Amino acid sequence: MTWIKAVLAFAAFSLAAVPVPLLLVRDIGAVTATIASVGAVRRNFWPMMLWAWLIAVFTAIGVATLPIGLVVAFPLIGHATWHAFAELVEE
Repeated sequence: MTWIKAVLAFAAFSLAAVPVPLLLVRDIGAVTATIASVGAVRRNFWPMMLWAWLIAVFTAIGVATLPIGLVVAFPLIGHATWHAFAELVEE
């Protein structure tokens, strides 16, 4: 059953890694942004898996330190995600 959770987590990350910043920057549809996200994860599989683990670890640390840790973790993750998005998606 653990592998099912891993597959679902991978699918959720693949579908949500790029669309939000892409929708903010470009005038495209949600389906196109989601397809771009899956393609970006496919092209950069291992770096994106590392990024997913880092997000999970930073969020866990933020939750463990109560809301004070989340105040630091969420902006850090958001800023780093924006820069990762800029490197992943071509103009």
